Amino acid sequence: MFLLLAKANLKRLTKYLPRLIISVCILLAICMTAGIIIAENIYKDNERQPVPVAYYLTEDEDLDYAKLAIGMLESTNSMQEAVALTRVYKIEDGYSMLERKEALYFLIIPEHFVHGILYGTNTPLEIITNDKASANSFITNELFLSYGTYLGVAQAAVYSALDSARDAGYSDEEVSHIQDAVNMTFLDRSLNKAQYMDNKTATLEGGYTIRQHYLSCAVMLVLFFAGFVMMPFMKNYSAGMRMRLEIAKINKFHLLLQNLMCMFIATMTAYIPCHLVIGIQEKNINTEHIASIFVAALGISFITAVIGTFGTSEFACTMTLFTVTLLLAYIGGGILPDALLPKAVSHISDYLPGKYIINALSHSLFGGGYDI
Repeated sequence: MFLLLAKANLKRLTKYLPRLIISVCILLAICMTAGIIIAENIYKDNERQPVPVAYYLTEDEDLDYAKLAIGMLESTNSMQEAVALTRVYKIEDGYSMLERKEALYFLIIPEHFVHGILYGTNTPLEIITNDKASANSFITNELFLSYGTYLGVAQAAVYSALDSARDAGYSDEEVSHIQDAVNMTFLDRSLNKAQYMDNKTATLEGGYTIRQHYLSCAVMLVLFFAGFVMMPFMKNYSAGMRMRLEIAKINKFHLLLQNLMCMFIATMTAYIPCHLVIGIQEKNINTEHIASIFVAALGISFITAVIGTFGTSEFACTMTLFTVTLLLAYIGGGILPDALLPKAVSHISDYLPGKYIINALSHSLFGGGYDI
């Protein structure tokens, strides 16, 4: 009976394949378009000109320290990308730069400004602008506020350390040395923070370009969503057929094997147009590593067959498959690259099949990357 059922299912499957291929072509067009748009627009390198900012620095006893701090500030990558600082030696020159729109902001740094930061008097910094509505103005204002908040937190930490040193009985000279050391450490750690950070990039994912990655994810979604077409195949047994299967002692496990076999054939059939279309699109139809599709097809077929076999109804199976597909795509890095996923989600991805299905599809479509 099991063999007779397999023969009957293969015959039934031939009636589903034409609608399956049509559905796959429509889904592939939608998912490919979305993947290409995401890869080429969201993750592209947007070049923007730094915001010009002029500043006037008074000649006082803090001048050398202020020059050191500004020099370190100008050397940081984040500041170079966001702001172009220009020093003027007359206040009138700063106002002239504002009028000529050569500077968006003009900063007047008062006397003893650095001294005030070190010892808590905090002399106000005068900031002048003629632009209060543009996006650049808001961005630069947020930059000033963020640096001000950052500096305030640092000041609280430094003052706490100095108070603790005084309470411990250190002399004024020793406290002064501690103050200089702590301030220099703060400047080094905050302004050269790139040296202490682990940067990740989303331009490569699993050894493939971000475009290849999203095209592979598009194919994974297409193959999973093709299961919607196959749900009636797995669920719509007539009452008479169900009775005959029960009499022959065909249980859920036997049905799972039947559904897995048919789903594997359907998934492989659905993959063929995907492979050809993406190969033509990318001007390279990869045949050397096409065998990797068996890994992905088996995983997708098994998940779909389990849902289709044990689901209570066709609607419940369809909704379950949709939810599982999105979860696997997200946790596996299909919606956001692995480098941008939260750490907790990234750790989970190693134990779920989504990541490996995407990698197998990438290997089959483009070769290279990691071996399967």
